[in-house]
Amino acid sequence: MEIVKDGFLFEESSFEWKLKKLVTATPDMEVPSSIRGKPVGIIGQYAFKGCVGVNTLILPDSISNIHKYAFQDAQINKIVRHYYSTILFVEEEAFKGSHVSHVSFGGPTFLDCSGGQFQDCTQLTYVDSKNIMGVIPQKAFENTGLHYVILSSDIGIADDAFSNTNLDMIVLAGILKDTGNFFPTHNSATIICEENNPVVELVYLGHTVSIKEESK
Repeated sequence: MEIVKDGFLFEESSFEWKLKKLVTATPDMEVPSSIRGKPVGIIGQYAFKGCVGVNTLILPDSISNIHKYAFQDAQINKIVRHYYSTILFVEEEAFKGSHVSHVSFGGPTFLDCSGGQFQDCTQLTYVDSKNIMGVIPQKAFENTGLHYVILSSDIGIADDAFSNTNLDMIVLAGILKDTGNFFPTHNSATIICEENNPVVELVYLGHTVSIKEESK
């Protein structure tokens, strides 16, 4: 079953609704969290591909999966998902080539290992990367406008996850592991600790290096 609501086309499954397509664009749009008692849980493939006319898009906490190519080449400036009771999974190349400049996941987020989630998003200047868990995969942020990134604890980073970016600040919010060639690739960036973080360590080339000692 399909239904149009708030400018979006939705497709119903047994347990949830999938946002299938943008039907009518307005500058500020908000995706409903539920329809007829079922949650809106998925942003489908090509749902916003190449869309124009939307400046800010608010996603509900009920969204748990953004399918591949969902926002490819979309001309949306800001995408925000509020709160974080639901873990979010973002598939490969979900935002590739879009004009997005600000993305907030709103909570724990996992990126598909195939990577390329924000590849060629040249206008991207902010993403709440601290909420990314597990691994930042290959080419996830390749050729973006990011200048700084906050990295959470126990996260792995593919060598080319941030290739062809101008990162000049890397903020550590915990212990980083399995970083591969990430830091040598961005050796001109300033590495600092997140404010008020007591002890931060960097596991680099098999050696644990203390970046900041606990304040007395």
